[in-house]
Amino acid sequence: MKIHRLILAVIVALSCSVPSVIAQNKVHDVDIQVTLDTDGSAHIREVWDMTLSRGTEVYLGRENLGDIKILDLTVSAETGETYQTDRSWNTDRSFEQKKNHCGLNSISGGYEICWGIGDYGRRTYTVDYTLTNLVKSLDDYDMIHYQFYTPNDFQGEHVKVTIEKPGFVMDTLTRIWAFGYDGYIWREDGKVIAESENPLEPSHSIILLLRFDKGTFDSKSVQERPFSAVLDRALEGADEPDVPMSKAEELLYTILGAIFFFGMILSLDRKSVV
Repeated sequence: MKIHRLILAVIVALSCSVPSVIAQNKVHDVDIQVTLDTDGSAHIREVWDMTLSRGTEVYLGRENLGDIKILDLTVSAETGETYQTDRSWNTDRSFEQKKNHCGLNSISGGYEICWGIGDYGRRTYTVDYTLTNLVKSLDDYDMIHYQFYTPNDFQGEHVKVTIEKPGFVMDTLTRIWAFGYDGYIWREDGKVIAESENPLEPSHSIILLLRFDKGTFDSKSVQERPFSAVLDRALEGADEPDVPMSKAEELLYTILGAIFFFGMILSLDRKSVV
């Protein structure tokens, strides 16, 4: 993990020394509020603070949904305007045709939540929708196991997910796990909160696993298996903590990084000569 960070730092330093040909879209902050209902559904509100300079639309992939459906989608912008929700989303439409419109694009195993950028620059979009069957009824517990932030084309500087059920306190009887990102998960004021500590690369995700006592929800989404089977499978792909490097290893990787950096600079200088 350490060497990956070193290489990334070298690439960032190199990119700063060379003019960018294409401006990149950026995600400054994502705040995801999840409000659970007793029937196992959830109202989701996502607020995306972004700087956009290319493309025609924003899309959020939601895959492996199973019996989960996305309903009642609305999108509004910082201007106060609420977008028109289309019955289906056509990705081939032009920039102007997508402006002030949103909709769902069906993909294998799920949907993409889509909306037109409208105007480039610093934008804040509020995305509201309902997820049915988010809570699963297992043999011995009720459970949420869901990817709330999916891999995308952006680097997210900061993401926070808050999960609550009105009238219910998520204390230590609610067990919690998190996967796919560098950050934290904890309980606070009867809610469960997950938050990134460092920027999320395009390949990162936020997957949360919550275990509730049986009967906390009255979900019609039944899975005939114990919770332990879900947890064991989830832990199979979990990253182990980084093992600190020795000072000799840190020195070696620093020297290798410097050689790589200056080698790339010399290579670019040669290519610039006609």
